[in-house]
Amino acid sequence: MPAKQQKYKVTGKPSGGRGHVGKDAFKKESETAQILRQFIPFVLFIVALLLTLSFFIKDFGAIGNFLRDKVFFGIFSVSLYFVPVFLVVIGWIMIAERDLRARRKKVVCCIAAFLLVDVLCHLLFAGDAVRSIDPFRHYMRGLDRVGGGFIGGFIGGLLAVCFHPVGAFIIVAALAALLVMLVMRKTPEDALTSLTQKISDGRERRAALREEREISRRQAEASREKARIAAPKGAPRTEADAIAEEERRFAEQIAAFADEKEYGEYDNYDNCEYVDPADRRTEFDPTITDEDFPVEPKKTEEAPADAPAGAPIALEPVATAYDPDAEDAKSDISVFDDPDDEAVLDRLSKIYLGGDTLEVEEHDLDPTLSGGEVIDIPEEHAYVFPEIDLLTEDRAKKDTNYKRELETKEAMLIQTLEKFNVHTESAGTPQKGPTVTRYELRPAPGTRVRAIVNLVDDIALSLATGGIRIEAPIPGKSAVGIEVPNDERSIVRLRTLIDSDKFREADSILTVALGEDVAGAPVFFDLAKMPHLLVAGATNMGKSVCVNCMIVSLLYRARPDEVQFILIDPKRVEFNIYEGLPQLIVPVVTDPKKAAGALSWAVNEMERRFGLLEDAKVRNIAGYNELAAIDAEIKPLPRIVIIIDELADLMATAPDSVESSIARLAAKARAAGMHLIIGTQRPSVDVITGTIKNNIPSRIACTVASQIDSRTIIDMPGAEKLLGKGDILFNPVGAMKPIRVQGAFVDEPEILKIVSCIIDNNKEESGYDNDVINEIETEAVRCTANKRELAAMDASAGAAPGGDEDPMFWRAVELAVDSGKISTSLIQRKCSLGFSRSAKLIDRMEEMGFVSAPDGQKPRQVLITRERLQEIKMGASAEAPSADDGNEML
Repeated sequence: MPAKQQKYKVTGKPSGGRGHVGKDAFKKESETAQILRQFIPFVLFIVALLLTLSFFIKDFGAIGNFLRDKVFFGIFSVSLYFVPVFLVVIGWIMIAERDLRARRKKVVCCIAAFLLVDVLCHLLFAGDAVRSIDPFRHYMRGLDRVGGGFIGGFIGGLLAVCFHPVGAFIIVAALAALLVMLVMRKTPEDALTSLTQKISDGRERRAALREEREISRRQAEASREKARIAAPKGAPRTEADAIAEEERRFAEQIAAFADEKEYGEYDNYDNCEYVDPADRRTEFDPTITDEDFPVEPKKTEEAPADAPAGAPIALEPVATAYDPDAEDAKSDISVFDDPDDEAVLDRLSKIYLGGDTLEVEEHDLDPTLSGGEVIDIPEEHAYVFPEIDLLTEDRAKKDTNYKRELETKEAMLIQTLEKFNVHTESAGTPQKGPTVTRYELRPAPGTRVRAIVNLVDDIALSLATGGIRIEAPIPGKSAVGIEVPNDERSIVRLRTLIDSDKFREADSILTVALGEDVAGAPVFFDLAKMPHLLVAGATNMGKSVCVNCMIVSLLYRARPDEVQFILIDPKRVEFNIYEGLPQLIVPVVTDPKKAAGALSWAVNEMERRFGLLEDAKVRNIAGYNELAAIDAEIKPLPRIVIIIDELADLMATAPDSVESSIARLAAKARAAGMHLIIGTQRPSVDVITGTIKNNIPSRIACTVASQIDSRTIIDMPGAEKLLGKGDILFNPVGAMKPIRVQGAFVDEPEILKIVSCIIDNNKEESGYDNDVINEIETEAVRCTANKRELAAMDASAGAAPGGDEDPMFWRAVELAVDSGKISTSLIQRKCSLGFSRSAKLIDRMEEMGFVSAPDGQKPRQVLITRERLQEIKMGASAEAPSADDGNEML
């Protein structure tokens, strides 16, 4: 065997071939090193034990006394007492630490710490020899247990000579602190943060303890109060209890009057005694009898002789509300003739609370103001938003003691990359989110980023986890982000996002709560700036929940006159819970044919709105609504959000009409205040076509099965490595790279409660638009009809004025006006007609003066404007224009 194959490097790896001798030698050397690593710690433990015993046993034998008194004390002096401790620590490190590189670092740190202790002993106990650099002198003083001995005396004396003993002490203390930080792998900032965190935790624990004590005290008081109230009526009570009970009952009566929920129905009306108006008390309540309070009643004066028999007690809580000296008041005793009349009682309650004066016509119980004039005050109905309590609150306690775990995993990441000769360092504090934690590492100069990306499987193996995603580089940072799944995932409740100040203070009514990013920060977006959104992903990966969160967010933001919905649900199971909402223009569309008609209606509505914007001379819907706020004749336009739950089913039913409608809406519906949210669970090129993708710049990708699907959605890989259950990649318009977000969660019972609350509190706002429903049904028939049926419908709609015309004639004319030029091939492509029929249509347009004469291979020019075409179609002109008129018009 060649000698080259028998040579080995220091690392134990063969430098040449793979012969049997090389393998055996490498295996034998590894076993020897492993045995030595386990044997040396026990030797160190034995030496530490013997050295410790020598400190307590004066006569330790001839050799022991010589080594202790003539060798060790001379070398180490007082610091010899610390040697056993360091020997035990080094032995424990060699047993516990299995990584060779880390074991060496820790052993070196222990030796350096012992040297610092030795130097410190010299600086503290050397006395007048602190500045001496004579090693023999320090050795002799060490035999007398003075100073730091041979080693510590020489190093400490050299430092004292160079920097003065005080400066040397400061240097040793700084080196010791630095060594401690290196061993614990903490910076001064981390130590300060840890101390601050402990202080904060202590304050929180004390506050929680005080709160628990306060709750316990309140519960005890409530229990005593309940027991006292539930005591038998015949049980003896003290005078203080009677007074407290009287005050409580009085407060309840006042609250009942203030809320207008309860008013005394004078059951003991006939037994009431007359009281002179001068002795009236505002706190008197006729519903409280003497049986309720065991207190001696106050004696009242007898009624005057001229008082009517059975006169009731007059109530006057506020002097300005009722004047007993006024003549009208004395003559209005008849108001009490019928105490069961609810109108009188309501009016009397208003007067009792200090409202208007009581002015009632004699024998007239109608609650009117003075003069008998009935005033009807209309109450303007205000839209009632759902309460935040309808959403489930996030009660899960967040773990704040995860910093140590993150540091450990970060060290494992750096060590794993070091094994593959990829040198990195920490570039910042790890960011822990609800699903993943992102570790930021900065590659060393000369290290390729691709080398880190290619080690994704090795990193997953080292951390014993899956779903590792590497973002290289992080936008705006010179670092690589490694996203590692958390051991325990937390749910992001939608209530946490909606209840935040950022959501409540947002300016746009189309603000949507999406979830939390990898750092745990809430993520919101303005649908008006998207302006359309595509949500795609595999089945049961959170796509429908994401769409539901968007709808609920808009329900908490806007009124029905501000935002309206068209919900298209071919699966029939996702959007049926929103049925009956006042925000819906039409019922939830479940028929794919009607869905195509709804999209076609949306295109017509977009064109109608653009006509209104053109007439108002504004650029978008925001300017139009601002103009409507000034001009009462202009009715403001609500924004329309069209949400499609499953696009694949629509593309299978009417692909041409659906794709063309979506393309037209996505191209220019933003200015008209119309926005699309499209979802699909089949992200393939036949569903998400190039036309749709080009016009919808904002995307949300849930977990997909392959990298091809990820590229179809967001034009890059990454979605196939998501963890599912709401883990998404959000790629808004203008973003450099997708943002990883844990989507918010809202379940069906929460949505049902919100929808029920809106419907119950806003019944005046409910009701679908029947005109829109009829238009959608008409458009649905047109979108799903074949060519022959479509031609028949066009013919039945009316031909050109003045004779038998091709039913496709006016469609060809509109095509010419829209494109500005016309040719036979253009009509063939756009109208799906044959060559001969297309040529006849062009000839007919030339005869009527709509287009120019043929000019070789060039397309014909259009000689008619859109306004003139509308006049002809509406019958404004009795005769078709001649060719001369067309030339003059041109």
